[in-house]
Amino acid sequence: MTEPEQRITADGGVATGVVSADLHVHGESKPVLLLADWPFTPNQPDHIHGQEQLHEWLERPQRLAARWLHGRKPHLASAVAAQARSRGWRVVRPASSGQPPPGRTPGASRGVLLIVENADDFPFAELTWLFSNAVLHQPGHPARILLIAHGPDRWPAVRAALATRYAWTDSQQIEAAGAIDPLTAR
Repeated sequence: MTEPEQRITADGGVATGVVSADLHVHGESKPVLLLADWPFTPNQPDHIHGQEQLHEWLERPQRLAARWLHGRKPHLASAVAAQARSRGWRVVRPASSGQPPPGRTPGASRGVLLIVENADDFPFAELTWLFSNAVLHQPGHPARILLIAHGPDRWPAVRAALATRYAWTDSQQIEAAGAIDPLTAR
């Protein structure tokens, strides 16, 4: 068993500490974000438009890859989570401090997929702190980050933060009417 690792940084009078896979902010006395396993929801669709592109993205050779999907597509996150889970991926999401974290060990999964819905609504510092979570940085286990947002405006800044982690990145606009495949990268 690996000993917990703690990293602390301070910026503008707020100290942030990362212990294993848990993320907390001290100073303003409120947690930032934790990761929790995606809740199992029965009756998810067996097939989603763009399923093969999703599988290709999950199986990319890079250890860390991120995709920014922007536009309106209801229930896309749950459908992607169900498809990834059926392919053997562990799926996690941001959660409140009241939920148990998933822990650092990815177990028998093929890798871990972090899905962030409404990514452009998160404060930038909190969103980019998610990228340092230990769950995403386990040797020998690929990690994917799917950021679902309303628009493309924040993507350049988020992509720059991901570049410091040597992540492969792409983006895609989602058409509400389904005219463009929501999981095909451009």
